[in-house]
Amino acid sequence: MTTLTLDAGCYRVTPIAGRFTAWHPWSVNLNCNPDGSCERGWTMMFNVHEAATGDVIVLSRPAPSFCETEALALDTAVAVNFSLPVTTEVAFAIPDSCDTNQLVDNLGGVTLRVDPACPNDANVFAIGAGTPGTSGVPQLSLDGLPVPGTDFSMDVSSAAPSALAALFVAFNDTPADILLPQFGAMLLTGSPLVVVSMATDDNGEASVPVSIEPGQVTLCGSIILLQAIVADPTATGGIAFSAGLAMTIGK
Repeated sequence: MTTLTLDAGCYRVTPIAGRFTAWHPWSVNLNCNPDGSCERGWTMMFNVHEAATGDVIVLSRPAPSFCETEALALDTAVAVNFSLPVTTEVAFAIPDSCDTNQLVDNLGGVTLRVDPACPNDANVFAIGAGTPGTSGVPQLSLDGLPVPGTDFSMDVSSAAPSALAALFVAFNDTPADILLPQFGAMLLTGSPLVVVSMATDDNGEASVPVSIEPGQVTLCGSIILLQAIVADPTATGGIAFSAGLAMTIGK
């Protein structure tokens, strides 16, 4: 068990590979399946509780609970969030018996990273409308959510194949709704903070990977507007527009 004294606020606990990768309550696997899940095996279960009282703050319970290897257990590990109303000594522990006679067969342990976290939830919703091209209206979506400490991607689909494209990214709270009559479209982001150039593949798809560093709580609650455009000779003015996305950075 490890304890930390943490100030009032929100936190995210992420299992990582470090001194330990996973732990095993029995040391020997039992009844493992082809998918790597086991009745007994390696796990990344852990508890977070108040050190003084033992009151549970949050539990991390992966599925499946037990795996054939340490690597599989780490792959199934679940990050958790919690908040503290006041400065608190917090304990991090594996959920095993306190009887030392039952701990002798344990292997490994857990390595956890604790970061400040956003108080608000991350979310994404569509705004406005796009304009059609060769494959209909290009679709813009997120694979994952904009949470500090995680990776996600901004994906374009249903676009013209093998075409030049761009993604507009702007820190604006509300859509700009700038009419572009030559394209029969609305620019929803306003003046882009960032323009990301890309190209679609043979299936009319493109993807931009994004990573927000852990602990970037100054970004919490920030709203970012996104919109994609794709060069397309069948679209009005030669450019097809996606509808927009508004994403809020959170937990």
